[in-house]
Amino acid sequence: MQTLLASILLYLIASSVAIAQTWTRQNPLPTNERMVAIHFIDSQIGWAIGDYATLLHTTDGGTTWDRQFIDHSYTLHDVYFADALHGWLACEYDVGDVWPYGRILYTSDGGQSWSIQLNEYAEMCYSISFIDSNNGWIADYYGRIHQTTNGGLTWITQNTNQICLRDITFLDSLHGWAVGALGLSMHTIDGGNTWLRDSLGSTNILMYGVTFVDTLYGWSVGVDHSNNRSTTEIFHTTNGGLTWNNQISDTLLDLQNIRFFDRLSGLAAGSITYDSTSSDEIGRLLRTSNGGVSWEELFVPSFNGISNTCFLNPDTGWIASGITYGCPGDVQRTTDGGHTWVDLFSGPKVDLRDIDFINLEAGIAIEYFGRLIRTSDSGTHWEYITNDTMFYFKDLYFLDEQHGWAIGTDIRNGISKVMFSSDFGRTWSVQTSTTALYLKKMSFSDANHGWIAGIYLDNIGNRISGIQRTTDGGLHWSAPQLQPSIWIDQIQFVDSLHGWCVGSSMDIPYHGTITRTTDGGVTWHDLVLPSRVNTLIDLDFINPTVGWVVGYGAQLDSMSNTIFDNMRTTDGGESWQIGSTGAANLYSVTFFDSTTGWAAGMQGRVVHTTDGGASWYVNDTLSYSALNKICFIDRHHGWVAGEFGTIFRYDEIDDGVVESESIRLPSKFTLSQNYPNPFNATTTISYTIPKTGRVELKLFDLLGREVQSLVDETQHSGSYRVTFDGSSLASGIYFYRLHFGNITQTKRMVVLK
Repeated sequence: MQTLLASILLYLIASSVAIAQTWTRQNPLPTNERMVAIHFIDSQIGWAIGDYATLLHTTDGGTTWDRQFIDHSYTLHDVYFADALHGWLACEYDVGDVWPYGRILYTSDGGQSWSIQLNEYAEMCYSISFIDSNNGWIADYYGRIHQTTNGGLTWITQNTNQICLRDITFLDSLHGWAVGALGLSMHTIDGGNTWLRDSLGSTNILMYGVTFVDTLYGWSVGVDHSNNRSTTEIFHTTNGGLTWNNQISDTLLDLQNIRFFDRLSGLAAGSITYDSTSSDEIGRLLRTSNGGVSWEELFVPSFNGISNTCFLNPDTGWIASGITYGCPGDVQRTTDGGHTWVDLFSGPKVDLRDIDFINLEAGIAIEYFGRLIRTSDSGTHWEYITNDTMFYFKDLYFLDEQHGWAIGTDIRNGISKVMFSSDFGRTWSVQTSTTALYLKKMSFSDANHGWIAGIYLDNIGNRISGIQRTTDGGLHWSAPQLQPSIWIDQIQFVDSLHGWCVGSSMDIPYHGTITRTTDGGVTWHDLVLPSRVNTLIDLDFINPTVGWVVGYGAQLDSMSNTIFDNMRTTDGGESWQIGSTGAANLYSVTFFDSTTGWAAGMQGRVVHTTDGGASWYVNDTLSYSALNKICFIDRHHGWVAGEFGTIFRYDEIDDGVVESESIRLPSKFTLSQNYPNPFNATTTISYTIPKTGRVELKLFDLLGREVQSLVDETQHSGSYRVTFDGSSLASGIYFYRLHFGNITQTKRMVVLK
């Protein structure tokens, strides 16, 4: 009991700062995580799964999606639904051990809640095949096949060949096939009681997919890794898998899915790499109408390779993109057999390097390809600014809607330029051209005083950092003042005199460096930093003396595992106190005052402090995408942007409401934190809905099992309170979830006895 109490208290301490704040995804919607599998039961109802325990549900063919709750400790591999209510997830669960647990999760309410049906140590469940709501099989990483005949209530292990299995499919209760590593292909004719191993002729092939249209005709796809190259192979059998014939070999294609509708018509999906030295994977779909004798290549407008397909017939189907790690995922739909596609995930998906808001409504961001996007409705919608598509924007700085500057490169001639906008980025005019090879960062302290940092050539032709300054709003700029000691990553001025640059040393690789000026940039001097400081990426000073810098994490000392990733000064940088947020690498930092600040960085991590950086709390891991820039207009409203077009908005609610990530959140929809929390016997949950609709309020335990249904009825627009009696519950952490329309919000509560 003492251990449980200690765990709960630690949880409360760690989450106390987060209780009054929320991050809501704004772009792309519903997500940009790598998607790994998709399943539709008809033309309207389907599910898609992806990284970061992403589970999406649609009832309109994918036009809109509702995110369903799954613990982020799960890695999802496959999804299957027998009907609109009964479904299974093949996944693994990371509990901190050396090996994760392989699990099968089951739902009987369309994915609103899930229960554990199979829990095996050191397994990774890869593939599911059900022929109805009772009879199913799963295949795992260690070559085990498990069968159920009662909808997953019990499972029987059928095969233990210890060779990784990647796909399994059954036609009926007797005939099934499985493929995997080392050229493995197996079939059964007695429901899996016995499995016969077939030969593909090579043990160098990693088989990814298998499909059969009857007990004789089937196809499989894999990649041959022999001879120091990767070759996609498609095989065909006409005798139930006893023998296989090669139909296609291709060194550019990387196919991982195959599906046939009859003995002639079929599809194969994956990616294509145009350059053998490149890791870029572009989605590709092959189609055949003669049983695989020849294939037609169809273009799919996807940034990522196709990881999974679901076709109801030869014309209507969906693809999930997510073969390549580090690339955005999406779901697309076709109704003409793959000749044209509709992207069902909305919004730009290109990496964002910067984002800035000047008020609650007006914001602007820069893509890594140098294009600008802007919003006038707090980030709900974003549009491209297309007045000059030949200018590569690198950085921008707005004092207000009438005074904004940008730096970048004219693609037509390679000249670095400073641009000015008086209408918040709608139009831009050239202020000046510079001698810089390229410009990197800029800062203005007022409408007249500004500075730009870039890379220039010195007298002997070496590349070196330099800084130029203006005192007339950018009409004229000084000659570059070269900075031989620092490779500048960021520059900031708090007034016309005091400024700083952070980056890395020109002499010592990956060694952080800071240089400072107190005379407006006429002279600069390097600051003395603690030892072992790694490359510094961003800084934020709130006045000439108090500021913070962040960057790549570094070990505190050779004997410590502590990684420090931020530093704070109260004397303008003459001395520094190092700190650790636990995020390892931070790319952006912003402070509202001397106590309240935020930082963002790798793997979607956002951290928050209310004591000036002496301690940091993890707000949330918003996604797997790196977050490159965070900005706040006041203590209550902020935005963060990063890889693959990621944009999240922060709102702090004065009454302590916590809103978890949602999709298209209505302005008057709220779910409050229960009070009191923690509680012993009873607690109250309050919420508001903007219009009449069906409301479901349910309670779940840590495993996702439904504990109690609190509300399940149609309610009119208004505010509601539900008093919950938890006297029968054991001490611990629970989740209560409110579902209204296509919106689902989940919050935590703690029972403490």
